[in-house]
Amino acid sequence: MDWLIGELVMLAVPAYVFLQGLMVVRYRGRWRLLSLVPLLFMVPIAVDAGLAFAAGSTMWPLLGIVASPVAFAYLVGLATIKASLT
Repeated sequence: MDWLIGELVMLAVPAYVFLQGLMVVRYRGRWRLLSLVPLLFMVPIAVDAGLAFAAGSTMWPLLGIVASPVAFAYLVGLATIKASLT
């Protein structure tokens, strides 16, 4: 069962990136602004990961792997709220 949780956490990274792009393209107005909120955290995390990778760290993707499921859950919650209101 532990491997399943690990796989779901790892899949949250590409799922977050896909969902973030989709919501930015499709949403308008305040919904788009609300969908951009995770970028306030994920862009600095990506910059930090890039700098850590350039420095030769083996732990460079760790923070992104930990933060992506949270950002993905936020976007899914936002999409759910938007769908229930329209």
